[in-house]
Amino acid sequence: MESQILILKAMKNHLSHLLSGIMILFRAHISVVLACTSLIIVDSAWGEEPEVADILEKTLKTMSEPRPDGLKFFQTIKTESYDSDGAKVEVRIEKFLIGTEEGEYQADLIQVNGKTATESDKKDTRKRMSRFVSEEEGDSEKEDEKWDAQKMLERFDIDLIGKREWQGRPVFQLDFEPKSGYSGSSMRDKFLSKLKGRVFVDCEEFEIAKLQIRLMDEVEIWKGILGKARKLKVDLERTRLAPGIWAEQSVETQLDFRMLLKSTREKSWIESHDFQLPDSHKSASTQGVE
Repeated sequence: MESQILILKAMKNHLSHLLSGIMILFRAHISVVLACTSLIIVDSAWGEEPEVADILEKTLKTMSEPRPDGLKFFQTIKTESYDSDGAKVEVRIEKFLIGTEEGEYQADLIQVNGKTATESDKKDTRKRMSRFVSEEEGDSEKEDEKWDAQKMLERFDIDLIGKREWQGRPVFQLDFEPKSGYSGSSMRDKFLSKLKGRVFVDCEEFEIAKLQIRLMDEVEIWKGILGKARKLKVDLERTRLAPGIWAEQSVETQLDFRMLLKSTREKSWIESHDFQLPDSHKSASTQGVE
């Protein structure tokens, strides 16, 4: 698997830790629709609002479903790196061909800065992501750290603000922030205790439609000796290609952190385009997707 798989897995792990699956990344494997019959939109007001826990549980279940095989699209990632004074030092543009197989993303890095990607390019991109992802996956597999809706509500204040409209479809708007006093003992919990955000969930299919995450305050690792996270900003937008098929349309991130003596300041933009649906779904396309 190429670097885009690692990027998506990393995003999934961070977002699933935050809202145990209703969020999505990054990175993440956000999935096929689960048709939910318990919520029926009956009028122009979109019917009665369900409980927050009910929305979370349905979205968790939706996210656990695999991607439909045969989905293909291109994805372009532009990353700008900055030095400690804020001066731009590098711009890297990567283009990937993404596909799904056996419910998982498969990816091929095809271009770097407008040139055909070499094996060295692919190795370099994997190297930049693999250590981070392997640590996150190992942490996420711990049974005692798997969150359900109840655990989310114990750690976060999650408010159902109301219903909005996204790309012509009704969505729930949920705002969240850590409960006062929540910090936890693990590094992951300390990080989550500083995050707040907003998520929009499709009212019918319980898919993530839009996500915003912000780091409220700095997070220190070993009292700042090993590192410090100074800024995190994530803005993700997804699109419904056909009934039951959603994809990440765009993701914008800003990162500012230090590990030991090395500081990283990056901005990145991810754009997905030229979607091709599986043969079994082409007749149901909602946006003229091939």
